[in-house]
Amino acid sequence: MKAFRIFIATLFLLLSISCQKKEIVFPPEKIAAICWDCDYLQQTYAGTDDQPTILGADIRNPYTLPVMQQAYRNVYHRDPGTPLKVTHYYVRFSPRSYSELARLEQEDIELFDYPLHRKLVTEGDFYTAPGKGIEDIPDYYAVVDDSYRPPLDISSSRLEAMHIPDNNPALENEALRLTGNLEDGNESMSGYEDAGILKKSYPGDVPGEDGDIFPSEGTRVCHHYPSGRIQLVDETISGHTPRSVGHVRVVVERYFKVESLDTDDNGNFASHKYFRNKYTILLKFKNSLSHIARMRPKAFHEQFFPIKVNLGKWSRLDCGHTFRINHPENTGTLQASHWCAAMAHNAVMEHRRFSMEGGIETPPQDLHIMLSSKQGAGNGNAYMLSKVLYSSPAAAGTEVLVAGAVAAWVPVAGELVVLATEAYKARCPDIKFGYGGEVPYLASDRYTELVYHELSHANMYSVVGNDWWIKFGLAENGNKGPGAYGECCSDKAYHIALGEGWAYFAGHYFAARRWGMLSTRFPEQGNLETNEGVIFFANDKLLNSHERFLESYDPQRAVDQSSWIPKGLFYDLIDPPIEQYPGNGIVDRVGGFTAREIFSVMSKDIRDLRAYRDKLIRMFPTRDTAAIRELFRQYGY
Repeated sequence: MKAFRIFIATLFLLLSISCQKKEIVFPPEKIAAICWDCDYLQQTYAGTDDQPTILGADIRNPYTLPVMQQAYRNVYHRDPGTPLKVTHYYVRFSPRSYSELARLEQEDIELFDYPLHRKLVTEGDFYTAPGKGIEDIPDYYAVVDDSYRPPLDISSSRLEAMHIPDNNPALENEALRLTGNLEDGNESMSGYEDAGILKKSYPGDVPGEDGDIFPSEGTRVCHHYPSGRIQLVDETISGHTPRSVGHVRVVVERYFKVESLDTDDNGNFASHKYFRNKYTILLKFKNSLSHIARMRPKAFHEQFFPIKVNLGKWSRLDCGHTFRINHPENTGTLQASHWCAAMAHNAVMEHRRFSMEGGIETPPQDLHIMLSSKQGAGNGNAYMLSKVLYSSPAAAGTEVLVAGAVAAWVPVAGELVVLATEAYKARCPDIKFGYGGEVPYLASDRYTELVYHELSHANMYSVVGNDWWIKFGLAENGNKGPGAYGECCSDKAYHIALGEGWAYFAGHYFAARRWGMLSTRFPEQGNLETNEGVIFFANDKLLNSHERFLESYDPQRAVDQSSWIPKGLFYDLIDPPIEQYPGNGIVDRVGGFTAREIFSVMSKDIRDLRAYRDKLIRMFPTRDTAAIRELFRQYGY
């Protein structure tokens, strides 16, 4: 641990940070794992400011063909039977605009905003190259397969040709030794000279072999083949409990050797490549369903990329090490953004499963989601601008929605607004969530409900299309008046009521299914800004807090400025025809609809609740028409 303490002390000096050091407790191992920067990362992630990547001096590339050929001769005491092949190229991309950057980010490669030919001290949130400002689009570096072809419309250059073996410790470590990159003070190859360790031979030695050389079984495999489990820590009524983060990207990197992995259903990952030591493990919130980024106050180019969590620079990592994203103590911090990203990531998959099981149209794939500290953790928005602009670039009304979203969500002011708007147009989010505001909004069931709510808007978008959705966004953006949604009786209100009524129902309905009696209590049905007349909905003997909110919703509650949004209407259509909380004044004689049936009424031509009501009656003529009309009337429609 001595080297670890020296590293941390030096790092704090570099950053001029003065703070109390905390020890990290590792699982018992014969040889303890070492994380070289975890203490530093834990402390910086507790703050609100992005932290820079810190680099050391230039390194000599150990994977160039001349170095690898010399390493081969040293290890095997002869020349290769055939010349070593180029397996990878070290490349640099120089995007000149945000649109080019958006195009580059879509490439299926791992991009780094700092040069890989410099020693990595610790990876941060951004890197500013000499001669550039933090707002400038940086060069990006990558290690790509020899078959990779870069986009023709983005400036790029090959810096070096390389031969990077996946699993040949003897060869690789000799190349690292030759270039001074062992990084452990051990210049001896004696640990790899024993032929018994080399289970497979290098290409050309034995016909038919694939060239992989694996170390002996036991702890050595775990130490050099990083594996682990990604978890987030929930906050529910029963306290803090961990759960898995599945199907999320994990990147292992040491110098020019990079491996991309995806966790399984249980949050597990395991490297298939050999990494000697001091390898950095990164977590990125992306998969085929969603790409979760964070709005930045300065380095706008970083918001084109998924939120990245540095899990540490490790040596001798233990098998299946558990990496946990802890529940944040405060909102607005980097840690809060990581936790909210993990919650949203899981919620996207959960919501899709619930939708499919219920026969409801699923949201589009590849959703661009952004988090912002400017809004509280109870705030969300689903303008679906990425999808709209992709399919209808010149759609009328989108400029208004973009301007409104930038003003409400982007944490900048003054001259930077123009630059932020340019970046926003090039990579518009479909959905936005806050991670600022009050801490109680970060209860797991409440934040999940927020994500489900906005994803339920995306359910509707999949059915109603661009024109319907743009008009819905313009209605919400332009409906003046009190409360979150403005005036109750304007020409825009009926459109808003339909879209929000469905989202409130589905958000709480799915949250009730996901969390059940682990749900926490939450305020609603009052003035949430002044806390006047607020009702706290909690679990009781009959229902959990989310079901109770839907069942007891009072559309006539005067102190609730948004009571005209029919948040309980769709639930009254599916629950038994009896009101379990008669204090809300609703007489419910309708029941037996399924979520699939009530969603099936949604279509491009239905733009308000009255039209929805009439179509529902036409589609299901055997149901009690009078009872349906009476239920809608009690909600004001």
